[in-house]
Amino acid sequence: MAEPVTARDTLLSHMLRFAPAATMFYSGTLCGLSPDVDGLSQGCLHLLSRGELRLTRRGAAPLSLQAPCVVLFPRQYEHQVEGLGAEGAELMCATLSDLGPPMSMLMPEFTVVDLRTTPRLHRPVELMFKEAEARAYGYGAAIDRLLQYTLVLVIRHLVDNDMLQGGVIDAMSDDKLHAVIEALHTAPDRDWTLEAMAELSHLSRSAFAQRFVQVVGMPPLAYLTGWRMSLARNLLAEGKAVKVVANETGYHSVASFARVFQRVTGMSPGAWQRARLGLT
Repeated sequence: MAEPVTARDTLLSHMLRFAPAATMFYSGTLCGLSPDVDGLSQGCLHLLSRGELRLTRRGAAPLSLQAPCVVLFPRQYEHQVEGLGAEGAELMCATLSDLGPPMSMLMPEFTVVDLRTTPRLHRPVELMFKEAEARAYGYGAAIDRLLQYTLVLVIRHLVDNDMLQGGVIDAMSDDKLHAVIEALHTAPDRDWTLEAMAELSHLSRSAFAQRFVQVVGMPPLAYLTGWRMSLARNLLAEGKAVKVVANETGYHSVASFARVFQRVTGMSPGAWQRARLGLT
């Protein structure tokens, strides 16, 4: 008999409808410190296939990592990696372009996955390093697709091991907030107001806003914007027209959508889409 679908499962299914993308920016033998991964402006993924790596994070003790493993930073996080030993470390690094709130907010600051205990991740990582070594026709595109698949597997690992916690996950267990969160995720194109959300929660506007911040960690309209922008990035990455994306994410005009998108991503929707699809 199948287990009943929980509100948490429903929420995660909404968040995982789109697979986030990863793009390789380094592949090779790392000896000593790498200046390329210090202070990135977005999340990143490190894949270690051979050797030992020292991970240094601001305000934390250095951490030594043994191959084979995968390290995920879902959000911007200042750090450095250093290949140890005379032969260095065989490393691949990628930026995460479509992993934003609220999903990124549920993940730990960083996660290390030992590939010796997660065999389903071992094969795609092995294939990536073979592609990087051979550098045959289309190897860059092949690696990016494998990176995306690997990232999906890492997120599944987090879900399966109950490592997504806090914020909106807690809200799905809150008798006043779960209906609001579910509605925001199923109907992001609705003309949402604070009053409409409060009505769903059966609380006053002020009581709802206060409770939402206490449980989720941000104001309700800021949460809605984060979710809409995550959807927008994925829809633009599918090649949908900016006007269509604006409509599907709840904006009455392309201009209002573009202003919010520019504020969140630092780029206009059109420029972001062209860069994402390799049209520039």
